[in-house]
Amino acid sequence: MLPLDMLIEVLTKLPAKSLLKLRCVSKRWCSIIRSRSFIDSFMSLSLSQPCILLGYSILRGNERRLLFLSSPLPHPQDSNHSSIVSKHDMPDSRISRSNILGFTSSVRGIICLSLGDSEFPYICYMCLGYDTSNDQYKIFRKVRRTRFGSVEHSVCTLRGGGGERTSFSLWRRVESSIHYFHRTKPLCINGVVYYGASAYPPTRYLIVSFDVGSERLLLMEGPPKEEMLVHLIDYQGKVACFCVTIDKSYSLWILDDVKKQLWSKT
Repeated sequence: MLPLDMLIEVLTKLPAKSLLKLRCVSKRWCSIIRSRSFIDSFMSLSLSQPCILLGYSILRGNERRLLFLSSPLPHPQDSNHSSIVSKHDMPDSRISRSNILGFTSSVRGIICLSLGDSEFPYICYMCLGYDTSNDQYKIFRKVRRTRFGSVEHSVCTLRGGGGERTSFSLWRRVESSIHYFHRTKPLCINGVVYYGASAYPPTRYLIVSFDVGSERLLLMEGPPKEEMLVHLIDYQGKVACFCVTIDKSYSLWILDDVKKQLWSKT
């Protein structure tokens, strides 16, 4: 029998899918893999090896299939890196032709999909956030009843260890009088969810921020209207707006100070 520290070392090197199967080997292995210390160690190792994730929605007849491609990001000094791409085809019978695949987000390896139905008289977007101080995942939801109607916000906490043991708390309303339209996919940085938005009538692009821990919603000014906001990215731990100008050139606006809402352009 392997010593405990050696067994843990071996298990941390295995893929997550293999670990789920290995829980059936013995009660000892199941206890190790499900322990909080092992999960934290495995997560820390995974986060130290970032990868790029691409998601696609493919329509085949009346069925919508979700396809994800992932590849590890090479280190700038790693000349021997091989760009291996992993393919994950995820068919789901609940996703029909009438479903609308909305904005998606991924946080610490968990993917959140926002699905809607074109027959419903309202629009709903969901995004995932992670509270770093309390080690909690939360789902933030925005619902608009009509195209130009009021917007309602709510949040719930994701509980449990994943799979069939995962459960959700009741939805809690987030107080806000903000009226806006979604513009970009959400982005979670250091316990705060960000996404691009625009007001009506449009005067300037906006950035909506939701603090996952305090569950507070704030609105800040983003890039000027003359530069079309395309995407939000994590730029060295800061929120950055990737924009396209009228003359088809590109720019990057970096949020240097969240409290003072100071931006710099590069």
